[in-house]
Formats: sequence, structure tokens, C-alpha cells
Amino acid sequence: MRLIKRIVKYILRRLPATSGFVNTRFDTVMDDIQRLHDSINLRLQGIETKLQDNVLNSKNSLKLHEATQDEILSVLRLLAPKSAKEIRKGRFGGNYDGGYVMLDDFDGISLAFSIGIADNDTWDLAMAARGLLVHQFDHSIDRAPSKHERLRFHKEMVSTKRGPGIETLQSIFETYAHDLKGDVILKCDIEGEEWAALDACPINELDRCAQIICELHSLEKLGDYPFLSLANRVLNKLYGKFRVVHVHANNWRGLVNLANICLPEVLEVTFANVRRYRFTDSHEIFPSSMDMPNLSGIPDIRLGTFVF
Repeated sequence: MRLIKRIVKYILRRLPATSGFVNTRFDTVMDDIQRLHDSINLRLQGIETKLQDNVLNSKNSLKLHEATQDEILSVLRLLAPKSAKEIRKGRFGGNYDGGYVMLDDFDGISLAFSIGIADNDTWDLAMAARGLLVHQFDHSIDRAPSKHERLRFHKEMVSTKRGPGIETLQSIFETYAHDLKGDVILKCDIEGEEWAALDACPINELDRCAQIICELHSLEKLGDYPFLSLANRVLNKLYGKFRVVHVHANNWRGLVNLANICLPEVLEVTFANVRRYRFTDSHEIFPSSMDMPNLSGIPDIRLGTFVF
């Protein structure tokens, strides 16, 4: 601005006008220049802010997808389906959402835990029909959708720490299965909280399950290192005691491309205990003939063999 003032003064001194006119003219020109300068400066500041936001958003976007393809694949390989020798599978629960494919084996099993039911407990009724006592847990409803002599509803949240109105998977096992001799079956669908709940539960408690049927959410976050680390920790812990025997994509959500790996955002997985079953490699194509889309009227998501 000082250089501009000098130039303007130099020009105005050579104008054929009185001193008062020159001074007045100088002040007017300088006011115009100042306004122009301020306007340009504000625009530059706005551009600079937008550039900084774009850079920040780009960095955050990269952070969400910074895991390599090999790192993501190493976690997904823990979900490779196997076949349980001499054990057939069946669909239990209602059509569409709420029904799950699992091993049709209830020998010596008298107890099931159903974590997260909302308005659909058809799986719980199927377990009760097989003679199992079913403890239901859901803090979002006041009562179970269905009544049955073998259903026990608990208006409680399942999380990582026990408190008023809150249970953990460990406390559920300790409270309701502490003196049980046989295995139990666990079904868990708690809208993304399953990762933290499974992470917090000791493996010796989970090992009491013959099968775990779990809906795994947020697979689109596998490119994010913190979530990838959590998923890797949970699935490795389960892999020490279980093998996957069935997978099914929930078509309420879509597909995501991570490092050129196409995945469903939500995956229903059935785990079976290695001490109870023997396994062979599976060549099954998913979805199978027993599967149904969770959301009717929309095609099921094709997973193929789900082997990476």
C-alpha cells in the first residue's frame, strides 16, 4: 500500500489543479484503492480458508482409507467360510430380516442368549421351539414382541462395562450360565456395538458357545486403521476358538469398495466352535438356497465363496 500511495501522489502532483483539489483528489483515490484492497484481501482470505479446508478434508479422507489392500485382506481371511463335517445347516427365524442360517445341531444345548431384538424375535421363538430357554436383551423396547414360556426378556443394554440397566457379555454368561454344564448359543445384533462388546468379553466365556450368530456392522471402516485394528483383534480372538460356517450380506445397506475389494457394509456371520465340530474347506456360494434378503423386494447381495 505504501508504494501505491507514492505512485498516486507522484501522478496527482503533475495534474494541472490547485493544491486543495490535489489533496481532495488524492484522498478520494486512496479511499477507492483502500476499498479495492480490502475487497481483494477478503477474497484472498476466503480462498485461503477454502484451500485449507480442502487440504484438511483430503488428509482426513486419506486417513479413512489408508490401510493397504494386504492389510484389509489379512482380516477378511479370518472370515473364510468352512463346512462342518456331518452337520447340516438350517434357517431359523422368520423370512427376510430376523432369520439366520446356522448349524442344525442342538444336542446337549438348553440355553440361548439373544442380544438385540427390537420388533423381531422370530429367531428366539425358533430356539424356544427347539426346547432352549432364551434370555433376550434389548434396552430400546419395553417388552419382547412375542410371548413364550421359554422366553425371558431383560430391558438392558449390552456394552463393555456393567452398570444400572447395562450388562456385558461376560456378566450375562456369569449371571445366567454360571452353573450350566452344556454349551450355549449366542445371537448378537446390536447395530455396531458388537465389536466393542466382543472385544471386552474374555475368550473363555465366548468358548462356552457352540455357535455365535453375529451381525457385523461398519465393514466400510476397514480402511481406517483404528477400526481395522479392532476388527483384527476381535476376529483373531474368535478364530482361536471358532470357524465361520455361514455368511450373508444384509441388503439394508450397500456395498463398499476398499482398496479395490468389494464388501458389504453389514455381514451376518455364523461361527461354530472348533472343540465341538470338525471342519473342511468350503466351496459353497453365498447366498445359499436357505438365505433370504433382509429387505424384501430388493435382490440379495452376491458374495460368491467369500474367500479372499
